[in-house]
Amino acid sequence: MKHTLLLTFFLLSFCSFGQQKFKVDTLVHNGNVSNRINVVILGDGFMAHEMPSFISAARNFATAFNDYDPFKQYHKYLNFFTISTPSVESGINNPGTAPDAYSDQPVLKVNNFYGGTFGTSIHRLVVVTRTALVYDVLASNFPEYDMIVILFNTTFYGGSGGAFATFTLNTNANLVGIHEIGHSFGKLSDEYWAGSQYARENINMTKEARQEHVRWKDWLGTINIGIYPHGTTNEMAQWMKPANANCLMETLNKHYCVVCKEATVEQIFSLVNPIDKTTPNADSTVHVTQQQDFKLDLIEPNPNTLKVLWNLNGENIEGTDKVTLKPENLNLEVSTLTATVVDETPMSRKDQTLRTRSVSWTITGGSSTQIHIVPEKDSLCVGENTVLHLRGCSGNILWGSSQTTNSITVNPATTTSYTAQCKLNNGVILHDTLRLNVVQHPTPKASNTGPYFELDVIKLKAEGGHRYQWSGPLGFASNEQNPEIPNALSINSGTYHVNVWGDADCLSSTSTDVKVEILMSREHESLSINVFPNPAQDFIRLEVPFEGLSTAILYSTNGKVLKNAVFEKNTSFRISDLSPGLYFVKVQNGEKEVVTKVTVL
Repeated sequence: MKHTLLLTFFLLSFCSFGQQKFKVDTLVHNGNVSNRINVVILGDGFMAHEMPSFISAARNFATAFNDYDPFKQYHKYLNFFTISTPSVESGINNPGTAPDAYSDQPVLKVNNFYGGTFGTSIHRLVVVTRTALVYDVLASNFPEYDMIVILFNTTFYGGSGGAFATFTLNTNANLVGIHEIGHSFGKLSDEYWAGSQYARENINMTKEARQEHVRWKDWLGTINIGIYPHGTTNEMAQWMKPANANCLMETLNKHYCVVCKEATVEQIFSLVNPIDKTTPNADSTVHVTQQQDFKLDLIEPNPNTLKVLWNLNGENIEGTDKVTLKPENLNLEVSTLTATVVDETPMSRKDQTLRTRSVSWTITGGSSTQIHIVPEKDSLCVGENTVLHLRGCSGNILWGSSQTTNSITVNPATTTSYTAQCKLNNGVILHDTLRLNVVQHPTPKASNTGPYFELDVIKLKAEGGHRYQWSGPLGFASNEQNPEIPNALSINSGTYHVNVWGDADCLSSTSTDVKVEILMSREHESLSINVFPNPAQDFIRLEVPFEGLSTAILYSTNGKVLKNAVFEKNTSFRISDLSPGLYFVKVQNGEKEVVTKVTVL
């Protein structure tokens, strides 16, 4: 169904293979081949008397395949078939020339059907050498294929994934097969280092290591997902992957990681429409004179993550996989009913557009008795535009603003009412009025409890809305109203911005400056100064263990310098002129620096 041009090319180019007909068996049938992913399993190196073994291995793989995420959830989206192509001899070729060739595997030259062989440079890389014959067999026997799988009749380990997935009957056969389908169907890269020749920008492979730009940034923070290098040396260290020994694309005893699952789900939806059938047929005109059901036959995942939205003449109406309409429900001579199906699977964080399908019916039998002004947004923030649509008018339109189009764009500064009228052909004039609510942007405030010393807890505070989004130095981000940053360092100093959403999700922004003081350099952590009395009223005395000149600075909590002195060993500050509260003393001596707190009574 999806390969017409490709098949035509192969039929014209490789007609020498002939229109060979072989036995096609159905292993799993979930629905019409025109709206399913049709997995066609071929076998190489199976002689005629070994065909039952081939069918058994193929059936076993189909069962395992449908038990594996995400195919398990979408098993109703797949059909499985086999095409039996007997080989003259049993097994596949083994040139034995690869550096990693198995020592216990005999070198063989086998007369098999597709020319299946182990690799000449990478032994486990099993491939077919008669690729054109694969497509010729499919074109002649099952041109509706979507996914090609080839089983090789040998128990030695091997597989490959390119235009189609190949694997042997090794004890890990099914896992190898699903791994290779990750390449051929999901378009995924290996997450182990397969060599420079396989390194490329791809869904699960990139040279981009910045969190905000990496291909799988939507999944960062999910368990086991990060930005991991393929290795520590040379080119391997330049290429990143989303999981580290936690994905089937790297390790056989694991499942697909969430990044690979997402890519597979998106690929499934590129081939299958979850709306399998409609009653009555969609894109048709239905004349309603009595109660009429409009029904969707859906291909439901398990668990079902499909959401159905119904819309009649631009207004949402209640419904599940079916809605029922009566003539009195139709206020237009010609109405449009639309059903939109969205898969809200948590396995994908990409835009839902690819996982969305819609069908529509044109309905006659109603009569126009009323009109409605329908805004694209019920409430606006000051400064926003919206579009008003007039629904239900089959005559001439006239807005209160003298416009005569079906839709108008408005930008009200305050809450405003809009009117429209519709003059029908019979002279009847219909009216409607809409009051559009305009909301002021919030007036947010942001603050912090600083200044801070290193290793203090930065406490940010915001108010004035119902939803908050912070950002700041070192990539800081938080959706909490009053987030905290423990174990602060001087590099956490800077401006912290916060977006604040108020009523109708109107947005304002503000910021607060954070200052984190260095307590002392690491190499002098054992040094301290003596300040007494503390608390104090009239004066404080400073004594230091440092040699040579020292500088002392007394400053307020907002960073204002109040007093300073240059001294050796000790000095004093009169503080009777200061208001009660908390103050800081910083002493510097060469590269040594110490900060302490002083309380004034």
